[in-house]
Amino acid sequence: MENKLEQLTGANKRNYDLYLQRMTQSIFQSSKGLIPFFAAQCKKILDVGCGSGILMQAIKAVNPDAKIVGIDINQSAVDTCVEQGLDVRNATLSDLVKSGETFDCVIFSSVLHEFSSYDEKAPFTEKPIEDAIADASKITDKGGFIIIRDGIRVAENGRVELVKINFKNQEDANWIERFKKEFPDYHESVQLEPGVLSKENAKEFLYTFTWGDKSWPREVQERFGIMTIENWEAMARRNGFDVKNLMISAEEYKKYLKDKIEIDDVVSRLLEETTMLLVAEKM
Repeated sequence: MENKLEQLTGANKRNYDLYLQRMTQSIFQSSKGLIPFFAAQCKKILDVGCGSGILMQAIKAVNPDAKIVGIDINQSAVDTCVEQGLDVRNATLSDLVKSGETFDCVIFSSVLHEFSSYDEKAPFTEKPIEDAIADASKITDKGGFIIIRDGIRVAENGRVELVKINFKNQEDANWIERFKKEFPDYHESVQLEPGVLSKENAKEFLYTFTWGDKSWPREVQERFGIMTIENWEAMARRNGFDVKNLMISAEEYKKYLKDKIEIDDVVSRLLEETTMLLVAEKM
């Protein structure tokens, strides 16, 4: 039975191929490029949700003696990787827990938000991520590492702040109305005027809008900013990991958006902390 990711892929294979190319480029243009550095000393590495396999290739380049395994639930991604000679399996973390196989480094590169977004029982909650990190803890050797790269959610602290996004091309303002209708986790306590979103949803819209119209059908199904920085750290610790490094970056969202929207002070602050890279040791 197909999962939702496979359904989205099958609906437009060409767009999926373009999506993989874009993700490949972002390995080298974002904090993903630091993951091979942190994995350079590990001997048996698992890349969870390995996609096109580009991260596995990057790690092999700096750590050629390591055994690198990838898993992905999307058969198209698995096929792409196997064609490159990579050890990639159509499997889940639960499958590895049952097998008893262990690793000294488990990597989640921009996939845990997908675990949450596409979960059938608890979509857009922290539970699917907690379950994944708990499984990772079971298959990580003591003294080994977990590496997580993912989005940052706005910490609203009980206050709802509104953001007006000003488009350079007024026709693009329709994308916000599409977002309100198509994003499954969209919710506002009041009816908002066109172009206005809560700070939390505004940040999520900008994440989605950055990828362009070809990637929209897939990206609008996902919440990239699934947890705050504090929640990421706490979750790692709850599951037996000691946080060693935590880096926060702005990535290149402003670069992609500057020709489409006005980067005023409010939007600029929203895009200053978009992605975190967490490295933690198994205790």
